Amino acid sequence: MVYSTYLGGNSTQNDEGRAVAVNVVGNAYVTGLTNSANFPTAFPLSTADGTTGGAFLAKFTPSGTALVYSTRFGAVADQGLGLALDGAGNAFVTSSRSSATFVTEIADPTVIGRVLDEDGIPISGAIVNVTGVPSGPTMTDANGFYTFGLLTSGNNYSIAVSVPNYIFVSQVSNNLVKNVRLDFSPLVYSLAGQVTSCGSVLSGVTMTLTDGKSLTRTTDGSGNYSLLNLPAGRNYTITPSLAGFVFTPASQAFTNLSVNQTASFTARPTIATVSGRVTTPSGLNLRNAVVALIDSQGVRRTATTSSFGLYSFGDTTTGQSYTLTVSSKRYRFSPQILQIDCNLTNVDFVGLE
Repeated sequence: MVYSTYLGGNSTQNDEGRAVAVNVVGNAYVTGLTNSANFPTAFPLSTADGTTGGAFLAKFTPSGTALVYSTRFGAVADQGLGLALDGAGNAFVTSSRSSATFVTEIADPTVIGRVLDEDGIPISGAIVNVTGVPSGPTMTDANGFYTFGLLTSGNNYSIAVSVPNYIFVSQVSNNLVKNVRLDFSPLVYSLAGQVTSCGSVLSGVTMTLTDGKSLTRTTDGSGNYSLLNLPAGRNYTITPSLAGFVFTPASQAFTNLSVNQTASFTARPTIATVSGRVTTPSGLNLRNAVVALIDSQGVRRTATTSSFGLYSFGDTTTGQSYTLTVSSKRYRFSPQILQIDCNLTNVDFVGLE
């Protein structure tokens, strides 16, 4: 049991609760019939008929220790029969009536709402401030809810939320004449881009987000990725990784994210293959020619052409330049200097007489 309390006066006839409802922040609303002249009221309606008997509507604090408001409405024979609340905490009462007075005044203009993070998770302990008359701060509960009651009907109010490392846009309620629900989510942006390698898209790349938020995504079949719902105002770093590849740039950083950003990367494989054909001046395939691949340190690898004049160097470290030469007993060949960052095919040689 959360609480148990008494509501009523000391009439010899019954005070009866006929319906109850609870709003999102835990306020209990009760309606029914009172026959007591001293039925407890708080901020009652000025349109209530008399001070004895009739229908009533009462609202308790979430702890049940006090009344937020309590009012009679109607005449002695009136009674509240049904009660419902909307998402803003407006109370709707159905009653049987014998009086001529129709209630047109709101007893407790209230602003109620919830503060959520970028993933829709409630934020407890958020500072929520109402500006107007009256004004003041409150704090969200464990479920992210806040409420400002006993506001002045017809006044203008501004609601602002403050949570460290989040930016919330203030909301206003002008000419407040009924309960209003104002929920808050932080301002968010996105990081998105594409990863390519050697002129083609690259799927399966792990994109790791750090600093302002920790997330990982994988590039899709088109090499694309997206990181959504990133709280504004934070710093973020995005780093790609995939075994067997080196990325340019290695990472990208964004300071004080305030717009949607694009961060694309290029990747080169760490190992590549170089291949081609060696032919005579007349275009015939040249077999047994010796092709040499020499790196920037002078390390030399050789391959001999096949009967079709073909050669290939696998497992070639990328990211540097190489000199490629061909030697033959009969023909001369001009060397080629290559920057190898991807697989290279059709690196062909034609002999000179």
